[in-house]
Amino acid sequence: MYYQACQGASPIGSGVDLSGLTFTTAPISVSIGASVQATERYRPQIWVGWCLIIGMGLMTTITVTTSRSMSISFQVITGTGIGAICTSVYFPILAPLLVTANAYALSFFVFLRTLAQV
Repeated sequence: MYYQACQGASPIGSGVDLSGLTFTTAPISVSIGASVQATERYRPQIWVGWCLIIGMGLMTTITVTTSRSMSISFQVITGTGIGAICTSVYFPILAPLLVTANAYALSFFVFLRTLAQV
């Protein structure tokens, strides 16, 4: 909405301007999941994700005169943090459970996360 309302972008143009956020979240999620599996630790990834959520705070400083490249770079920082947190919080939820209960816990967690987006 910012790009349409303040920058005068078309709907397709504002979608392109949000590419910094959309194209970083999924690849970072995959790489964070792989790093958790490789290192068998999940806390550092969670800490890095929460540190990179500072991008949301940086996005509040965007004004009409802010350059498009700066706003997209803030989106990349935010997308990296969101991708890290999205994936890495599954592991502490499943860690204390029995293997037989993992499917139920994971499906309930995904249900709650999806319900919260509505």
